[in-house]
Amino acid sequence: MSSMGEKLFISILLSFLIPIPVSFSGPDIDVQSLNKLLKVRKGEVLILDVRTPFEWKESGVIDGALMKNAYDSDLTSYLKNLEKSKEIYIYCHSGSRSKKVSKLLDELGFKSFNLKGGIVSWQKNKLPLIEYKQTKLHTIKRVLNK
Repeated sequence: MSSMGEKLFISILLSFLIPIPVSFSGPDIDVQSLNKLLKVRKGEVLILDVRTPFEWKESGVIDGALMKNAYDSDLTSYLKNLEKSKEIYIYCHSGSRSKKVSKLLDELGFKSFNLKGGIVSWQKNKLPLIEYKQTKLHTIKRVLNK
């Protein structure tokens, strides 16, 4: 039988060897859950597409999404102007950029969720997208949620 000291030593050693997952951003949401949520709570939440304009044109966007390129130098100031009273659901191509933006939103005091698998997962599940049309009026209307 092991002594108490040996057990403590093994416990401490194992704590360094077994990685403990740490979340640095809002929780993930799967595509089916987000699709249902958008139908039920339309207008109550924000959806933010942080891909590039090329990606928006290439595959389309989720209806109602605000669009802001995650690589834009004014990203932080843009995010600060969003409504803090609304939950924000963020997506990109595969979930990496949106995870980083989710972390930034959380640091700014927002409640955010990252779309697990991004637009790729959305497309694999054959969920609806709309064509992206770049016009100033289109962008203004989306920002004002009208």
